Amino acid sequence: MSTTLGITFACRDDLSPRFDIATTDEEILTDEIYHRLTTDRVLGFDVDGNYTLEAAAFGDDVRKLAGAALSDADVAALGPRFAAVLQRSGRIETADVKVTAGPIVNGDVSLDFAINVVSSTDVPFAFLFRLTGSTFTNVGVTPGGS
Repeated sequence: MSTTLGITFACRDDLSPRFDIATTDEEILTDEIYHRLTTDRVLGFDVDGNYTLEAAAFGDDVRKLAGAALSDADVAALGPRFAAVLQRSGRIETADVKVTAGPIVNGDVSLDFAINVVSSTDVPFAFLFRLTGSTFTNVGVTPGGS
């Protein structure tokens, strides 16, 4: 199976012992979205692609929102914030993120992240991620998305 977005290691949570390769564009983008939304800073390259020995802004860790008291307005403002984070990726041309309060799990309100992106190869993709407690997982496809 081939991809149009290049070749990269499959490493949603970590590299596998066999250093598996992501085999589809959807897998590559899912991993990219997950990393951008669970990692604040990385060593290596800044947002302009310049090598740096200092931690550069990379993403914005949604898990910091777990347990936060968020008003409806706070939740609505999260979409544009995380869309901007995803558009730092060279693999994502545009991103539209809508965040809504989801079901209550173990007494904690969860957040649903409906994410629609257009890849750098002009192909649209849709994802649905959910933050519950300290867990951030891909739970399906954005309703009404591609």
